[in-house]
Amino acid sequence: MGAFLVDNLQDKDLLDATKRKVYAPNERAPTVIHLKSSDRRHDIQRERARTHHPTLSDLIHIDNDDVFNCIVDEVSHFIIN
Repeated sequence: MGAFLVDNLQDKDLLDATKRKVYAPNERAPTVIHLKSSDRRHDIQRERARTHHPTLSDLIHIDNDDVFNCIVDEVSHFIIN
């Protein structure tokens, strides 16, 4: 598992502390992402690439709205920065 998604800072702090105990400083530990839970998924239709080819969002299926929103947020940060 590459990442954990939590909706509160107490869980993030607990997982971060556990990571420090379990993983050596030079080991790659899972990322802990804090994201407030949402009751609906981000609307990405306006920002979609205009193409006749399928995009990644056309090809993957994500049931959980929070996971979908987290991926959109992470990709948006990567593209903008």
